[in-house]
Amino acid sequence: MKQEKFISLSSKAKYTFVNGLNELLSFLKDDNPKILSSEEKEAIMDRLISINIQIDEIKSMVENDDDYSDIIKQIEYSRRALTATEMLLLESHSVPLQ
Repeated sequence: MKQEKFISLSSKAKYTFVNGLNELLSFLKDDNPKILSSEEKEAIMDRLISINIQIDEIKSMVENDDDYSDIIKQIEYSRRALTATEMLLLESHSVPLQ
């Protein structure tokens, strides 16, 4: 009984997650997407350049057999920076509520 309830809840969660992704994708595929301002584009490009530098540092750390915990920390920092860049892009694309 518990397993059936878990499967039912898992299916609902998956359905909700997939619907949320579909809504986000349809929003991002707008026929008239917003063009980034030069300031927004510059901010995003600066972040991407920094992330690229972080990735190069991670490659170097792996090649030099650095401590794995330090490598994992750098990967997490890069992941957070990429997420922040994604949020900046989403915010710049969104339309303010009326």
